[in-house]
Amino acid sequence: MPTIDAHIILVTFILGTALVLLISEKVAVDKTAIGIMVVLALTNILTPTETVAGFANPAVVTVAAMFLLSRGLIRTEPSTL
Repeated sequence: MPTIDAHIILVTFILGTALVLLISEKVAVDKTAIGIMVVLALTNILTPTETVAGFANPAVVTVAAMFLLSRGLIRTEPSTL
């Protein structure tokens, strides 16, 4: 039977906390996502290169653009025209 080390327990705790924060939206989703990356980097679970590697993916850029578009639509309220 495999042993459970501290990293597994820590990652499980981080994922559980992230899940609760994402579902409850007590903290904004984007801040939660950045917080997860920061915590994983500070605990040395991810290297700095691994932490920012996802930003090179085009899907991340697309999602970020969608956040910007949705914020713009919310602020301008085009449905009231």
